[in-house]
Amino acid sequence: ASMTLGGFGSADDMEENDEEGLLTASFFANDQTVTLEQRIGDEVEVFLASPSACTDHDLTGQVVWPVARLLALYVYSERSFFHSKRVLELGAGVGLTGLVAARYAQKSVLTDGSESVLKILHENVAQARRTLGRDVEAAALNWEAPLREKQMPAIIEKLGGMPDIILGADVVQWPEALEPLMDTVSELLSRGNSSAYFACGLVARSKWLRNELFRLSSLHNLQVSVWPHVEEAIRADEALRSSNDRASMEILLFRHPPSHVT
Repeated sequence: ASMTLGGFGSADDMEENDEEGLLTASFFANDQTVTLEQRIGDEVEVFLASPSACTDHDLTGQVVWPVARLLALYVYSERSFFHSKRVLELGAGVGLTGLVAARYAQKSVLTDGSESVLKILHENVAQARRTLGRDVEAAALNWEAPLREKQMPAIIEKLGGMPDIILGADVVQWPEALEPLMDTVSELLSRGNSSAYFACGLVARSKWLRNELFRLSSLHNLQVSVWPHVEEAIRADEALRSSNDRASMEILLFRHPPSHVT
């Protein structure tokens, strides 16, 4: 279930100077990995991750951000939707959300554009295949058009067809990534079936960034709804209740109108 958002908000409404909430490359450096355990629903996910963030913004995917846990809880809560589905995760990082989706999906491919992050992601995916028997793979995917066009056919082949569900947790961080992200999402949804959708775990760190996401969604003729159970999920989860991001986290669902799908 979801409730539809009202207007997208125009570019004139955006606060161009609202940049204080945008992430900058001011993270603590750490290139070590640790084994983490996180319970999502009735199973515990065991995976490698970095214990803290990195000064290189390209490596932020090595960390499990709180909204990735929220999106994983969304997957668990809506798991009946994932049965017999092909799932593609964008900007998967260490893969927590996609690994949970792989419990239920017919096939899952978890992607990231960072070579360093992909090393961890490949290890986590291999572990899930080997010990849990999940049908999941990892692959490189850059959202910029030239590379995306080269990489996408192999990913679609791995999936066995166009994705039914696209996932992305905290992928709306960097202003320069917004347009290629939404280009990628729109292309995938346009080529998929009429029920395909993109579930995005968003932390609204900046009004400008959120408004820009909605503006680009409107340009791509994407309808947006919000998962209405975020507050309930946060209240029920100790880790999310203690997160500094708890008040700004949401799950947005993007779809093309049925007539738009080819």
